[in-house]
Amino acid sequence: MKILFKNANIYPITSEPFKGDLLIENGKIKKLGKNIRAKADEVIDVEGKYIFPGFVDAHSHIGVFEEGVGMSYQDGNEMTDPNTAQVRVIDAFYPEDAAIKRALEGGVTTVMVVPGSANPIGGQGAILKFKSKIVDEMVIKEPAGLKMAMGKIQKEYMVLKTNYLPQDWEVLQ
Repeated sequence: MKILFKNANIYPITSEPFKGDLLIENGKIKKLGKNIRAKADEVIDVEGKYIFPGFVDAHSHIGVFEEGVGMSYQDGNEMTDPNTAQVRVIDAFYPEDAAIKRALEGGVTTVMVVPGSANPIGGQGAILKFKSKIVDEMVIKEPAGLKMAMGKIQKEYMVLKTNYLPQDWEVLQ
């Protein structure tokens, strides 16, 4: 299927913005330019509208802290140990998270999903592209980094969620 967007304000990655056309064929950008003349299944005049490349969210918890489901379904933190480097975010990722639809509507097409910050070493992240409802088909790179965090949240976790005694608090500060 070919779709031709006409008269858009286009912001390409490798050149200056311009007013022009965008041809999509089978879900992929085929051509970008001024006054594209091509046979298309659908021609859409987008005068006054803007076309941008897909946005990349470089630090996201989408799919592991699902929206609207409550804490019992949150898989972003593995609070069993201060070091959970072996944990993979893709094992907890939920591709039906309602936030994914909203992210796509806002132009976010690719994300670096990382575990939460409860542990000093939280686990392995992954880079995903929202092109499927099957996690394995979304993966661009995995593992893609190791989530590490130091600060107030981790201190509170260590004191409240483990067997550290109050005298150990000084070690954590």
